Amino acid sequence: MLTMILTLTLSPSLDKTYVVEGLHQDRLNYASKHVLLPGSKGINVSRMLSTLAIPNIAIGLCGGTMGKLLEQLLTMENVKFDFVETESEIRFNVKIADIVNNTFTDVNEHGEKVSDLEFEDLIALYTKHLEEASHVVIAGSIREGMPSNIYNTFIQIAKEHGKKVLFDCSGESLKFAIGEKPYLISPNIHELSDYAG
Repeated sequence: MLTMILTLTLSPSLDKTYVVEGLHQDRLNYASKHVLLPGSKGINVSRMLSTLAIPNIAIGLCGGTMGKLLEQLLTMENVKFDFVETESEIRFNVKIADIVNNTFTDVNEHGEKVSDLEFEDLIALYTKHLEEASHVVIAGSIREGMPSNIYNTFIQIAKEHGKKVLFDCSGESLKFAIGEKPYLISPNIHELSDYAG
């Protein structure tokens, strides 16, 4: 029986999308519309689950002024969260949607480093919430300074607790995680192509 889904995000973000009517290089462009939303794969899973009234909680590493704003936006969307507060800021990503040329451009930041103590606190928080979770969603990019196999630790802990892991990441992290045999992976065509070589 489904009780609660736990989502893990190591590098949450704020995503600001600008809508432009023709993006011109080397020129000043004005946006016809802009929107600021919580971002990153794991956070977005929790947002969708909350919209569908499916019990869940988002955990991860979150800090700085932008981290506080992220928490405010999640509260407005009735998303339940429990973050380890970090000294470093979360990411701020820019998206540009050109509705004339039908293009979408992403400019994403790398997640800043976190301390060993902050990471240890996350492991403890993760283990605590596993007790009430039926499934775990591990998704999104890792932070600077983290090894590519960092997600293996979380998959192993979840499996030790008898929890099914749904995994969505790319690059080397995906390659390492597959070795831990998560219950489900969700690569897009580009991520799958990179994995297959």
